[in-house]
Amino acid sequence: MRVGNRQHGSFIRTCGRFIHDSSRSASMCWSFKHNGTNTMERVTGDLSNAQAQRVTAKPNIVFILADDMRKDDLTYRPKTHSLLREQGMGFRNAFVSNPLCAPSRSSIMRGQYSHNTGVWSNSSTDSPSTSIGGWQAYRDNGNERDNVATRLHDAGYGTALFGKYLNGYTDTTFMPRGWDRWFATFSADNTHYFAYNVNDQGTIRHFGTRDIGSQTSEAAVLRRDKGSLLEEGC
Repeated sequence: MRVGNRQHGSFIRTCGRFIHDSSRSASMCWSFKHNGTNTMERVTGDLSNAQAQRVTAKPNIVFILADDMRKDDLTYRPKTHSLLREQGMGFRNAFVSNPLCAPSRSSIMRGQYSHNTGVWSNSSTDSPSTSIGGWQAYRDNGNERDNVATRLHDAGYGTALFGKYLNGYTDTTFMPRGWDRWFATFSADNTHYFAYNVNDQGTIRHFGTRDIGSQTSEAAVLRRDKGSLLEEGC
């Protein structure tokens, strides 16, 4: 994936607006880009009166995950509504098999239940019945070898992750395979709004020594001319 590509930039600008709009420190944004030429039908518009629209068979994808959002949070986030829902799609129903952070993130990455991924908890201390959890369990069970990122990458997509990866991913320069662009915040016992570290393409970098460096601040997103896909002022 080419850093600074205009089309990539537009997707990450959307992600930047969402992070500012939602005020969530544990947000995660995935970007997948593919130059497909075939077409397929997509349902858009009001869910009660859906209409079909022609889109590419291999569309560009932006997946945004926000932790701990209330059901009515989006009522107070008009930018998220206008930029994402109105220009994308919505779901009438949603279900979760294991409502914990790392198990749910693992299921999203793998499309499997906890008894398949082997990730039952956020850490080894969550429950007396678990001896391993979070990123360690995800990694040790081989999930990083085959997941949504590796599948899309192998299919010709340029892939990028910005934000939180998995609980317990901290103080490491390790980058999972399948990601062309990697900007993962470290997640130990607590996720910090200020004075936080990230793995930026295999290099540990520190941000947020001033209030303006908050993860949810518009100024926290890096300028494109500094080598990031995120733009300031999104």
